[in-house]
Amino acid sequence: MIYKDIILSLFNMIPRLLQQTIEKTLLRSPSIAILGARQGGKTTLAKTIAKSRQNFLYLDIENPLDRRKMEDSFSYLRSFPKTCIILDEVQL
Repeated sequence: MIYKDIILSLFNMIPRLLQQTIEKTLLRSPSIAILGARQGGKTTLAKTIAKSRQNFLYLDIENPLDRRKMEDSFSYLRSFPKTCIILDEVQL
């Protein structure tokens, strides 16, 4: 049982450490990228950070409606000053 508790504790600690690192980075840089394996918790982490901010906008680029908004991304995103913007499922 002790090993199970240690593993669960690590799984809870890692996202908090990542969140703290990202929030500190956002104080110095206006944008970041969260990269990682599928189903690794990237979206959950990004949304958790965004919810701690006053304003945020979430766009899922796999969603046709959100993808359409990004056809003129400069104009669209410019209308959200001082907003934490999450672009999810961006495929390079």
